[in-house]
Amino acid sequence: MFRVATHLELQRQAAAATLPTFVREVRYLSAVGLPLGGLLVAAVKRGARRSLLELPPAVLVWLLWLGLALAAACAVQTKLGWYVLPALMPMALLCGAILGAALAGGGISRGSTRVLAAFALVILAIGMPAHWRLIDQAFRAERERSRPSYVLGMRARVLGTARGGEELFFGGIALPTLVYYSGMRAHFVTLPSPDCPALAYHQLVLRDSNGALSPVGNLDDEWKRSGPPEERAAAASALDSFGMGG
Repeated sequence: MFRVATHLELQRQAAAATLPTFVREVRYLSAVGLPLGGLLVAAVKRGARRSLLELPPAVLVWLLWLGLALAAACAVQTKLGWYVLPALMPMALLCGAILGAALAGGGISRGSTRVLAAFALVILAIGMPAHWRLIDQAFRAERERSRPSYVLGMRARVLGTARGGEELFFGGIALPTLVYYSGMRAHFVTLPSPDCPALAYHQLVLRDSNGALSPVGNLDDEWKRSGPPEERAAAASALDSFGMGG
């Protein structure tokens, strides 16, 4: 919500698909649909109005939490995959509530819902190790890829504190991580730019209160030093092929 209110990025990033990202993250929990189906059939038989009135207050709070988290993820100017993380917590609580209600014997019949819940738990247990490995691999890969932006952003923060700089200029597409790590307003400039003719591709500069520009660093150079080892060679060869390797 702070990101929505402050608008640190001046240029809007092309929107990524927030809801499909959320669906991919929770697809692992699709087995919970089995006991949920049994509970919904029982709710229809009992009466929709009565069933809604019998919902625990906590479930209503979690549904509200889920809706607000997804709305915030869709509202931000730039879209990154981890914006859906706050929505995963209420989703987990709701799935736990569904399994708990089914194991307690609610639904079509006590035996049928318990069997469906037990079957769902078995499916989740079988897929859990592979899912954990996938999460760990993705986390490590993203951390490695964000290290060059982290180095430049923290360097910009130190220089900004020492020299009184308030704004950054970056030659290239919008990189939200530079904004997060530096904590400063950022201008992402499309090159060539008449306003910043001396700005090089992927160059980051700091503008102080007097309008003077101070170099912070170059993302390509920092990527070669601290980026993922397996991707440095590929990035270097791509830059050389476009005549920018020097």
